[in-house]
Amino acid sequence: MTNNTIVGGGNEPPLFSDPEEQKVARLVHQAVRKLETQPAKVPSLAYLQKPEIQAMIVKDVEEQYQPAQLKLEEVTPKPDIAATMAKTTEEWSNRMIAIPRIQLLPKSEVKSGFKPFQLKLDTLNYPPVSDELWAQHLRTNQIDVLTLGTGGVNEKRLEDLVVAGLVDFDDVSYDDHSDLLYDLAGQTVRHFLSYLSEDESRKVLRCYQRDIARFIHAQMQDHFWEDKAEYESNVSDGFTELKRRSYTQPAGEPPLDFRMPPDDLSHIDRYLFTGFTRCLYTEEKFQSDTERRLALILDRDSLQMVQAGQRTIPDLLSRWNRGCGLSAGLCRGSSRCDLSLGGESEEPVTGFSGAGKKGSGRKVV
Repeated sequence: MTNNTIVGGGNEPPLFSDPEEQKVARLVHQAVRKLETQPAKVPSLAYLQKPEIQAMIVKDVEEQYQPAQLKLEEVTPKPDIAATMAKTTEEWSNRMIAIPRIQLLPKSEVKSGFKPFQLKLDTLNYPPVSDELWAQHLRTNQIDVLTLGTGGVNEKRLEDLVVAGLVDFDDVSYDDHSDLLYDLAGQTVRHFLSYLSEDESRKVLRCYQRDIARFIHAQMQDHFWEDKAEYESNVSDGFTELKRRSYTQPAGEPPLDFRMPPDDLSHIDRYLFTGFTRCLYTEEKFQSDTERRLALILDRDSLQMVQAGQRTIPDLLSRWNRGCGLSAGLCRGSSRCDLSLGGESEEPVTGFSGAGKKGSGRKVV
């Protein structure tokens, strides 16, 4: 944190002014975070408004709540935990877009491998590798000769050099594909022996081991097979919290209204913008004026919107919105991005700042 760092939502007034209510609200937050990983009980944010779920949260908070110091109930009334919980969960729901975390798991073991095939080696023609490196000094014209040593492990079979390069790939298992690997390695070795001696072939296979392995592996992809399997979906999290994030802003420079373009559009990424009504963040940064103009449309026509970035929302959502710098204003109830602009935002994002306002609006279609 520096003098030029601004924490999102730092200027927002607190939801509760009473210290005891604030303590209860923090306990409610902790209880909701526990329910986040219990999709069987709370599949989505809407379930937080159900009486049985709210009763569960109230019970959890009552067990955890302890006043800051012993007080006489006649003098200092106990905070209304149920009312504080209801207000907190409602605000939570209004400032979130329900994004479940879903895993696709195979119902049975999935088997895969590579079918035997004949390599196309007509373009694989490496010249013999010399054991000597000649170096001439420009100032004195002195010539030095560097000779390759004989150290290292000497494989008994040339095929071992090829196989050693292929097993470095993640999708190649020696235990499952050893017969195929040695068949491909044998084809490769016979190809080099067709125009090189055994010693020259060994040097070529050593010197260009990685390139040869990549050449063979690329052809293996055309012969990959996988058993068809049925998958089942597993919801591990019913929703995901968006945390606060921070920005770098020149000291003494106030945030700008995003409805007005800044003077210097070529450096728009240095400005911090505010004034949103449907955004889940009080402040945003844009990488281009196109993103700012898209935000104008979404702030007018969407129910809620959020700017996607590295750690803002799950990776799945980031993949849906890849290629759209602003993530095209995700609407509540929408399963995808409805608007798209070129370019991907590079602004690092770490979470949720708040101040999104709930209001009537039309879903972007």
